[in-house]
Amino acid sequence: MTLQSDYFVAGQVATGSVAAVTGSAAQLLEANQARKSFYLFNDSTVPAYVKFGLSASFVDYSFQVPSLAFYESHTPCPLVKITAVWTAVTGSMKTTEVT
Repeated sequence: MTLQSDYFVAGQVATGSVAAVTGSAAQLLEANQARKSFYLFNDSTVPAYVKFGLSASFVDYSFQVPSLAFYESHTPCPLVKITAVWTAVTGSMKTTEVT
């Protein structure tokens, strides 16, 4: 799949994945020193608590992504592992990482 956007530069690669909602913290993206940006879509009926780092929790998180909402990273973006946790086990988080 080729993504067309003013935010992408020739030679950059966009890789997509889907993280299933679990009862504990799920890994959305591995740490990646080549990451330029990333995008998240919370395809769930409940908010996601997302953390830049290990083991997101309901009290230790970086930001929330509401149900059926989209998040676009800022530039420069964090290069660390990104995790998330949900209040109910429904849906998934669709991710796209640009390197």
